[in-house]
Amino acid sequence: DFSGGLIVHLSSGISGLVAAIILGSRVQFDPDAVNIGQTNLAFTMLGTGLLWVGWMGFTGGAAFAANGIAALAIVNTNIGAASSMIIWIILDIINGKLRGCNSSFISIPGLCSASVVGLVVVTPAAGFIQPSYALLMGFIGGLIVYSFLACKKRFLHIDDTLDVFSCHGLGGMIGTILTGLFCQKDVNKQGNNGALYGNPAQFLHQLIGILVTCIYAGACTAIILLSLHFTVGIRIHQVDQARGLDNVVHGVIEPRPTQDIKRPIIQRRTQPSNMIATVNIEH
Repeated sequence: DFSGGLIVHLSSGISGLVAAIILGSRVQFDPDAVNIGQTNLAFTMLGTGLLWVGWMGFTGGAAFAANGIAALAIVNTNIGAASSMIIWIILDIINGKLRGCNSSFISIPGLCSASVVGLVVVTPAAGFIQPSYALLMGFIGGLIVYSFLACKKRFLHIDDTLDVFSCHGLGGMIGTILTGLFCQKDVNKQGNNGALYGNPAQFLHQLIGILVTCIYAGACTAIILLSLHFTVGIRIHQVDQARGLDNVVHGVIEPRPTQDIKRPIIQRRTQPSNMIATVNIEH
């Protein structure tokens, strides 16, 4: 695990899933609803870009030196994120065609999530694999997470608002498993060969790491949240949920869509009899 696929992403994804289950769904939660107009696309893209740039320091810094391994990790980071976005675009277009959309449908928030998935998937392998494998890992991670999100929306109905488990938990799991296949000692002498390079035991070690992380993160999160639940409480009152926490806590009223303003239509007509211009105003 080069820079935190297990201890950062899988652990946070499992904790997020456990928290979503214990907390339960929001009062107005609708798994089939699409959040239209609730996302600031400019801020979403800006935040994703900042995250992407910062991630290069996250993975490159795990080499603890300005050397070839750090450069390799940064290259693999960018390739993994980009390849995940590519497969996400393809799947969005295919999904749109299946739903009868004439034009190509590409979700901007979806692309931002796709880049995060690619970054997460390549994190444990960034300094242990060749760039070609980073390309493959991004494709595989994007495909699996995209499919899981579609199934989650249809069958699971878990109120995981930001898809923490899907992007970080599942992404970290996929990346850790694939690292056990593709890692090479020739790339990084501090690592081991993977199952594809004569060391199937490494694949088993990756699976054990996933299992231990899931149990530890899930158990600790459950203990903390259940303790709070049966003491001070962790649920927001239903009335406050309906009003919105921005209103209850900060006094901010949710902006409403602006009604269409009908502008007066001025028509100028000239009477041929007396050549006097008249103006009619319609609303």
